[in-house]
Amino acid sequence: GDRMGKKRKNENELEDKGKKKKSKTTESRPDETEEHHKKKKSSKGHKKPPLRKLFKSLVNKNPDTISKIDDWIQNYTQNAAQSVLELINFIIKSAGSDVEITMEQYRQFEVEEGDDSHEDILDRVASTARKKREDASYPIIAKGKMKDFRKRFLDFWSKLISQSQRELIYDSYFLETLLAWLFLFSQSTIRALRHTSTVAALQIHSALVSVAAQQRKQHIVNYRQYQSEATKKAASANKLKGLKEMCKKLQERVAHLENLMHEVIEGLYDSRYRDVDFVIRGECVLFLGEWVLEYPIYFGTNEFLKRLGFCLYDPREEVRLVTVECLSKIYANDELIEHLDMFTTKFKDRMLQIIEDKSYPVAVAGVALCSELCHRDILSEAEINDISAMVSDYDARMRDAAGLFIANNILDKEVPPLVRQKMDAPNAPNRSEEKETAYTKILMILRLIQEKTQHTNLPDYVVDALWGRVDVLLDWESMTELLLFPQSDMELSLSEQYLLAKFLTACVKRASGERIVPKRRTDPHHNDTTKTKEQNLINLTSHLAKTLPDLLKKYSADYEVITELSQIPQYFVLDAYATYGLDEHFEKLLEALKDVFMKTSDVEGMKNIAHTFKQLKANTHKQHKQAEVTLVEIMEKVHKVFKSQSRKTRESASKSSSRSISKSEDEAMEIASQTESQMVKNLNTPLALALKRLNAFHALVDIEVIWKESYFAELEKLLAAKQDHDIPTDVVIETLRGCFYSLSWAVSKIDPSDTNRQQQQPIAAQAKLFFTHCEALLVDKSSSLRETVFFITSDTMLMFNRTLKAYKTSLSGLAYKPSKEFILKIKTYFQKEMASMGQTHASEESKEGEEEKEVEEENVEVPVFEKENAICIRKSKFVAALGKLITYNAFTGNLREHVPALLIHFVDHGKTVEEVTKGFLGHLRQNLKYDFDVIFHTLQLKYVMEEEVTDEKQKYLKLSKLARRLAQSYGIYRTRSNDMRKSLANLIGECISWVNFNVEERQTFFTWALSHFVRKLDSPAAKSVLNLFDGQAETLNLSPTDENYKHFWELRKELETMTKKGGTVRAPVSKKKQKASVANVEDVPPPEPRGEGEERSRGKTKELGATEKVSKDARSRSESRSVEEGARGKDQTNTTEGRASASRSKEKEREKEKEREKEGERSASSKEKERERAGSSSRSKEKEKQKEKEKERETEGERSGGSKERERAGSSSRSKEKEKQKEKEKERETEGERSGGSKERERAGSSSRSKEKEK
Repeated sequence: GDRMGKKRKNENELEDKGKKKKSKTTESRPDETEEHHKKKKSSKGHKKPPLRKLFKSLVNKNPDTISKIDDWIQNYTQNAAQSVLELINFIIKSAGSDVEITMEQYRQFEVEEGDDSHEDILDRVASTARKKREDASYPIIAKGKMKDFRKRFLDFWSKLISQSQRELIYDSYFLETLLAWLFLFSQSTIRALRHTSTVAALQIHSALVSVAAQQRKQHIVNYRQYQSEATKKAASANKLKGLKEMCKKLQERVAHLENLMHEVIEGLYDSRYRDVDFVIRGECVLFLGEWVLEYPIYFGTNEFLKRLGFCLYDPREEVRLVTVECLSKIYANDELIEHLDMFTTKFKDRMLQIIEDKSYPVAVAGVALCSELCHRDILSEAEINDISAMVSDYDARMRDAAGLFIANNILDKEVPPLVRQKMDAPNAPNRSEEKETAYTKILMILRLIQEKTQHTNLPDYVVDALWGRVDVLLDWESMTELLLFPQSDMELSLSEQYLLAKFLTACVKRASGERIVPKRRTDPHHNDTTKTKEQNLINLTSHLAKTLPDLLKKYSADYEVITELSQIPQYFVLDAYATYGLDEHFEKLLEALKDVFMKTSDVEGMKNIAHTFKQLKANTHKQHKQAEVTLVEIMEKVHKVFKSQSRKTRESASKSSSRSISKSEDEAMEIASQTESQMVKNLNTPLALALKRLNAFHALVDIEVIWKESYFAELEKLLAAKQDHDIPTDVVIETLRGCFYSLSWAVSKIDPSDTNRQQQQPIAAQAKLFFTHCEALLVDKSSSLRETVFFITSDTMLMFNRTLKAYKTSLSGLAYKPSKEFILKIKTYFQKEMASMGQTHASEESKEGEEEKEVEEENVEVPVFEKENAICIRKSKFVAALGKLITYNAFTGNLREHVPALLIHFVDHGKTVEEVTKGFLGHLRQNLKYDFDVIFHTLQLKYVMEEEVTDEKQKYLKLSKLARRLAQSYGIYRTRSNDMRKSLANLIGECISWVNFNVEERQTFFTWALSHFVRKLDSPAAKSVLNLFDGQAETLNLSPTDENYKHFWELRKELETMTKKGGTVRAPVSKKKQKASVANVEDVPPPEPRGEGEERSRGKTKELGATEKVSKDARSRSESRSVEEGARGKDQTNTTEGRASASRSKEKEREKEKEREKEGERSASSKEKERERAGSSSRSKEKEKQKEKEKERETEGERSGGSKERERAGSSSRSKEKEKQKEKEKERETEGERSGGSKERERAGSSSRSKEKEK
């Protein structure tokens, strides 16, 4: 509007402004002359414009927009102003408002230069929009029936511009007027109108951009035709003239359109892409990206691209996501690469930072943007490595995006020189091009795994991320050939061989459909169909069944490779051995597994081979009997070794113990002072290896069935020998595991329906004997042995739980009741280990720099993720082991004795331990419910532990954190009942009595622990606790002035506030809300004494002012009301105003006395109000009595004559005069009472001041 006014000013500088403007408006629009207006007024039955029903037609599924637009164009030629006004009202209707702008307002907007008329128009539209503010949706963002309105709305504007691109868009009236109104609406404070007008303007701009692009292309074609025609010798002059005029016309049109686009950018876009609403900002970014791609000559400059770069720093993830997606499309366009150099240098760092965005959709889009940057050779090798390392990210979307990045940018690039050296080795075998590409891709993947990160499970993540994108993952032949080649041919290092074996195993698992990486429900899935899975398994079985025995023989000495390769037969289709005639290869596989099992010393490899044998001996194929025979041979061979070695170990231990008795005391002290590493030098002794092999199968198969003799009896002899003799630690650990497996198999054989308990007695005796050995070994010198005993004891004690007898089950004969000494040993060991793990965690953080230096010097690959999570996982295992014993009542005694040992570690060891403890706490609540004694014992134990902390700053912080967490999570926010109220009050009472037993040392317990529970009290419970508090204070003779007991009296003050306020169970209010509520209360004027009806209205405004902001209109209304109320009784207001002025002067002098004086005034005013109410009620009663008497007299007068009526009328007038006199006397009495009330206020204020001075 200002721009249009300036144009008119420049045209009419020499003439009078007012006259010229009016003449201009009539001359520029000949259809709006006076004759036209007369015809318009006189014409009746004029048809409604076509756009009146456009909004309803766009709501329908199949709107006929083209016919509507044609009708509008036809009407525009007849009446331009009315047609543009219809478009404006259509925009307002699309914004959800029912206001229609009249022709007078439309002309006023065009003629006037000021902003007053603009504000009036916006206020009218805003007034209706505010009424619909409860419904936050408006047509362009609505759902349901209106969900397609936005698409049709945008389509309407694009078609309107395309239909009118021949003449109307070059008219100086249509687009300039429409855009001026849209600029006005885009400045509205109403979000619906601002958003709708912005979208309409941006869509019109997009249509103009497409028209400008077409006109520029046509101009280029015409200019080429003109040049080619001009070069001809016999060129036609008329043709050259026509082509030249056409080029000039097209050039003028393009310039006109670019001027319009420049006005939209300056007038609307520059202010709206920084709008408060993130949706409008996102719309601007989306449209700008389309303009850059469609018209790169104009919008591909740094002036417009930098706006996209600024939006990369937007605080909302939606805007950042749209910006990153637009930039990825821009970098994919070949025409724009030349114009992006300056933008890339300025915003490259920010684009690389996007991959670490807190929003995963934005980070995934950032990886796609970096992929486009990598295509343009903008990223360095270090930056590519950082992006490819995201393949092991926690989120599956990031892993998927990183896998796509690796497949497109690393595997499809040139072969690195190291890989090329291995491929061009002199002894490398001859191969085809397909084999060469397969080998190179495999070696590049291995190089990626080896160099990008130190994660040990990275091959699984890489395979999962690249699955379905790289064909080499299913090339079993190429992978096995690389493993079977001699080392001199391809020069694979030992680490590369291990990685390739792990990579092969991961591909086999993924081909079978198994999840090789942890996933969540919301993660994207790329699972193959069942047919593809079956075909993949058949293909890998047909090839690997032949080559796997050779691989096992070649790498039989490398236990890491064997651990991976031994898992592959578990995924074979075993029927394929018979169908494809591979029986010989099955026998070779069994022999290879048998040889590897007897050679390897790795426990994981033994377990994998045991799982493989279990799968091979299943009754699902014809060769299962051969697998069973091989398994029996292995077990018999290992059993013989175990028997001979156990007998030798016991004999050697007895001899060494007899020799140690004859040694001197000094030698005995040296032996006792040996460290654990010195005591266990030979971990893989023959007996230990035999036990490991037996336990690997015993965990899956009952080996006692094979031997037909007791395995537990042999193991128990070793445990008994440990009591008196020195046996290696690894042997004892494996012996304990074997005992646990044998007891588990024995319990599994018992039929629960069998009531005969004779079968249970020997098993119960074995379990009791086993627990005696565990109790003795729990205090052993070896830390690894103590840890193993703790976990095995936890699992075994749950299996022989004492509740089997308590609930009278059929397995009651197996119940084991642990002694108190045994329980105490378990809990003390648990506490020591948790404390030591906390200390080791702190020491590791302090020595982190030194360890990094050592690792760099030694070049040792350390698994980073496992190192970070090892301590946390170990803590959670310890908490879970003890929590199971407590929750399922495996311990004797009351739960109150055992639960505190678990709860004191609730919030001290991270989120994992907190989640584990929280799960057990949920089960314990069902039994304990409102028993808060557990909390008291927990806080008491934690307080004693915190007293040992030497740092004063850190002292009692963990206690406060634990108390707050327990107060939040122990069911206190639930509905209050009498049981809960009593138990909570008893908890606080017990804490008070415990603290008062030694007040000087324990009084800090009040502020750090007990205060969190006091805030949960309601008024009845707070009163009972307060009485207990006062009783304790009287017995101990505690004085409030003593600073040694300040914590005691601070808690008492808090209890007093709880009794007054009534106590709450609400969540704590934030500081911002507190400040806002205080500011709102201060804005409300203080109440003044009014009448009865006025007091009610004043009370309502006061309540509203305490919660909401008081606007200017409300303040002006309250002031007008006070003026009207002052006019009703001048005598009252005069007296109150004088007193108010006196009180204000006193309040300025003494700020501390202000609040108490107000309390005195409020009490006095309340008394006055009560008196006035009593007086008004008495007056109303007297008036009612008088009316009843008058009615009776009137009835008597009707019966008598008219003379009597006249006399009564005179007497009634006299009585009315007397009543008026009485009312005046009563008013004087009330004034005297008020004056007395003011005196009482002054007396109360003086007495309060004197009391303060005395204090």
